[in-house]
Amino acid sequence: PTPNISNTNQSQIFSKMTAASRVFSLFSLTLIRSSCAFLPETIRPTTFRSMMSSPNTNKADTTALNVVPNLIVFDLDNTLWTPELYQLRKLERNNQNPVAHKDVELFPAIQSIIESLRNPDDDTFANTKFAVASRTKSVEWAHDLLKQFELDSFFHYVEIFS
Repeated sequence: PTPNISNTNQSQIFSKMTAASRVFSLFSLTLIRSSCAFLPETIRPTTFRSMMSSPNTNKADTTALNVVPNLIVFDLDNTLWTPELYQLRKLERNNQNPVAHKDVELFPAIQSIIESLRNPDDDTFANTKFAVASRTKSVEWAHDLLKQFELDSFFHYVEIFS
């Protein structure tokens, strides 16, 4: 369940989550690669798999991959899914809502990561919380798409601002 945030704390939380979202967007490839270290070998991206199994990879290079964060914050547009919601203006003009897997697609790497994180047989991320921090003019669409993709129960915190 998404916690209720009072108006007095909302601006402070917003600035922290927006900053976290920007950082995540800037370093999303690095974080995805780090997350892939915990994925089963069979679903890791090929280039990352070869990097991890390379004989030139020393212990110092992989030590940081064994640290599990307490919170992972995702942005939505061009991080979890594509296209960006503003690009779907024609739907808005026709009074339609975007449909998951038709108008908006999850990135395949994100699908694999989330499936792995949801794996009940792997408790690596059992103590990690997951959040969304995003800004869009289509706030209702974003919440609706999270439900359509069945991700609303995956995220512990959701802050989507217009």
